[in-house]
Amino acid sequence: MENPNRFLIVDGLVGGGKSAISQVLCAFQDVEIWRISPTIELASALFYAGKISETASTIIISEEIATLVRDLPLARNSNFNLKDQSSVFYDPQFRYFTRLFRGTSYLAKFPSRIDSCIPFLMTHSNTHNIRLLNNVLGDSLRYIWFVRSPDSISLIDQVSRWIKVWENGKGSHRFHYNEEYNTNLPCVLDKTNDIYDFLEDDHICKSIILIKNWLKHGLSNVSNMSPSCFHVISFEEYVVNTHEINAKLKHFLNTDYSRSLPRIMSQQKLPRLKPVEALTHKDYSRITRDLLSRKVTDISLSSSLNLSSKSLYHLHESLDLYHSIVNGLTK
Repeated sequence: MENPNRFLIVDGLVGGGKSAISQVLCAFQDVEIWRISPTIELASALFYAGKISETASTIIISEEIATLVRDLPLARNSNFNLKDQSSVFYDPQFRYFTRLFRGTSYLAKFPSRIDSCIPFLMTHSNTHNIRLLNNVLGDSLRYIWFVRSPDSISLIDQVSRWIKVWENGKGSHRFHYNEEYNTNLPCVLDKTNDIYDFLEDDHICKSIILIKNWLKHGLSNVSNMSPSCFHVISFEEYVVNTHEINAKLKHFLNTDYSRSLPRIMSQQKLPRLKPVEALTHKDYSRITRDLLSRKVTDISLSSSLNLSSKSLYHLHESLDLYHSIVNGLTK
């Protein structure tokens, strides 16, 4: 099956606010509900780590995309979990229940309706592998890199919690066994100093180092991307200037808004007066207690907190990268 006319991918860090913009994008005409493909992320990560060839990774990604495009019109392999935001129950346009009654002949009878659909994948910290996706999808790729300031407590908290899982080798393709250091390490760590600091048992510092390297490797791989298929948006700008950015995204995707957009924006509390964290008081108390072990009045992480000198060093480097991305690629 050929690639669709447009294939949307939103990539960002875990805890980076992708869910909010993704729910809004699903309220654009023709945009399907977002899905996650562990297969695509696994094939990309294995290639980046040197475990499989580029040819093998490209074949796996191509087959996964073809399966997704073929399954969407029939609601095949759709998510019906009531509490999962990627399920059909969260589809702003309520399209998937009627698709359950379509036969496979629908694909042949109404090709134009299928061609107008915009399949939508959400990926996690995969922008350093954008070349693989661009090779497979070509001109149909519509890629949004959704970045968030590295001093976000919510971002650092979520990355920190996932690191504890990944270090134990549980369901992670992001960490690979490193023979030299006799432990599991992220494949994006390529500087000796970063590796030494990461090996210390400080999950705040580990989280900041990993965020920095994700941003660095992502930035180094997007320089040749065409503006017609690649777009950078920051969480901090999007939640404040939502209407303005939505208008640009409408042009980027060559589509229009659906009638459900105002309702979805209200649910996501968009736009906001300032880029506040989407945390309840309970969440905030837990994060400040578990991560920082002290009370803070400012919701964002700053050098005024009692971070280690190494954490502050990596945080400053991360912020420099973030501003380079936002100021250089969003213009």
